[in-house]
Amino acid sequence: MESRAQTYVDRGHARIWNRWIERRWSAFTGVTVSIAQAGPEVEWAAGRGAEFAVATERGVWGPMDLGEIEWSEECTASAATLVSRRFAADLELVTRTTAFHEAPGLVRAVTLRNTSPAPLEVGRVATDSFRVAGDGLRVYVRGFAERHDAIAWRTDERAAAVVCPDERGDRGLFIGQEAEGVLELLAPEPGVCACVVDVDGTLDPGEALELPASYVVPFSGEVMMASVSVLAQLLAARRATAQTRDRF
Repeated sequence: MESRAQTYVDRGHARIWNRWIERRWSAFTGVTVSIAQAGPEVEWAAGRGAEFAVATERGVWGPMDLGEIEWSEECTASAATLVSRRFAADLELVTRTTAFHEAPGLVRAVTLRNTSPAPLEVGRVATDSFRVAGDGLRVYVRGFAERHDAIAWRTDERAAAVVCPDERGDRGLFIGQEAEGVLELLAPEPGVCACVVDVDGTLDPGEALELPASYVVPFSGEVMMASVSVLAQLLAARRATAQTRDRF
């Protein structure tokens, strides 16, 4: 993979990558088809997952309910961003996935907009959801000190880890989000990881809501060591970007 983060969109797929990770979506449905960890390459996605779910008083919206989708690309001195914009009669959902040039992982930010003429009550939102490949997966929570086979964990901690034992050394994904919520780690749905937030609020007509960002960070080796290296790099890059944005 190239040293700088990049994006690419064609008729078949939309992609974003840096030298640590690549994520690829179907350009037509906007559903993840691959999450590949570099060096050596490991495929983390096990088929197509839910991608997201937005629970409202009018039902639960997923990718197939927000049919129209537009893709765009952005690049700055520090990162590349892939933007997907989905439309329905009542709701617009914008997803911004960012890969930093000099930090591992991907950051995903979701914004909802009420496009209906009436108020819209929003409940639970899964901002990211994907199926995970691997045998003998283990989950580490509560400062990466507690091990589970699967757990739906409500927390304000920044991340958990999903680890796959490997004869070449353990490999894993840090999965987290920037505010309190639920990290669904192979539970309640087996094989699925999701970042979930409880909005429990009302969007007025035309009102937009940016939800807490989530992130996926690949690593190899021991969990604790990786948390103070690769995960810390991603969080530092995210903070620096937020501080730069706040100055303007």
